[in-house]
Amino acid sequence: MNIKKITFMAIYIAILVVISRLLLIPLPASSGFITLLDAGIFLAALRMSSRTDVFLIGGLAAFSLDLLAGYPQWMIFSLLIHGFQGFIAAYKPYKISFVLASAFMVLGYFLATTFIYNVPSALAGIPTNIVQNLAGIVGALALNKVIDKVGIKWI
Repeated sequence: MNIKKITFMAIYIAILVVISRLLLIPLPASSGFITLLDAGIFLAALRMSSRTDVFLIGGLAAFSLDLLAGYPQWMIFSLLIHGFQGFIAAYKPYKISFVLASAFMVLGYFLATTFIYNVPSALAGIPTNIVQNLAGIVGALALNKVIDKVGIKWI
């Protein structure tokens, strides 16, 4: 990786964390929350050429968000779940990889919530995780079109 790419990724991660933190919706049932982080991960999957880069963006943004939002018990889980969500999402064709990445994220948080809390809490999180992924996909596709139309340069 070169300095320009590292800098871009760091800024992108920071923007994702800030936007996700500002628009964080707590979920009392699972002690989790809904964010726009998934939109940023799916957008990175559409725009970046390296699956490893998307893994790092998703994982580090999620890890940082959990730390700043006061959910340290989720940090390692989020690093791995959102990291692999991004890695999977970056495969082509995107229609298939986005569905698989979403399924991985939902299953990952189901297992993590079961481990940390219990099965009823994990079951309660499934619908919101599905909605968060669907919103993330729609948001990423819309932002991607805007980026293409406006001609914003992406690393």
